[in-house]
Amino acid sequence: MIEPIVFFVEGKDDKRFFERIISRFFNSLLRKTEAHIVMYAQKRGEDLKKRIKALREIGWEYFFVTDKNSAKCISEAKERAKQRICEVDLSRIIVVVPEIEAWYLAGLDKKACQEIGVPFQDSTDTVTKKVFEEVLALKYNGNRRYFTQRLLDKFSLETAKRKNRSFAYFVSKLSHLCRRLSRKMGKQQQSLR
Repeated sequence: MIEPIVFFVEGKDDKRFFERIISRFFNSLLRKTEAHIVMYAQKRGEDLKKRIKALREIGWEYFFVTDKNSAKCISEAKERAKQRICEVDLSRIIVVVPEIEAWYLAGLDKKACQEIGVPFQDSTDTVTKKVFEEVLALKYNGNRRYFTQRLLDKFSLETAKRKNRSFAYFVSKLSHLCRRLSRKMGKQQQSLR
């Protein structure tokens, strides 16, 4: 078995998304390892630095996921994350454009949007939390957990890759990592023979 991969995510919505969508996708590509999801929004920067340093020292794979939010570009968002946690490698920072809510909505086709009551958009690359919050307030009485569960129930990975470039990039990067880890696992098994 290969060491687990760790995803550092901001908050509860991110964690829910990664547990339901990304962990399943990851496990479909690489069955003999597991994904750990760690929320960092409430953690001190020093604690995160220590944790990432420890992961690097033992050779575990990790990704640090952050929203683009108000950053002018992805590079700026990565630099902001790097300033917060010096130990993180820039190549390990994944920027969600613009926010995790865009990834939730990216996975919905027209039929799913109608069923859930969200406006369909060909691309969610510019969709902010505002659209998400409006539907949440109007149709779901602010019940965020129920709303996000409905979105995840209808989520399509292929649709999301077409509708959000940062999601497509992340899935591609994760697929590449899984191929590399699979080769590593194959070499480990051969050396045991």
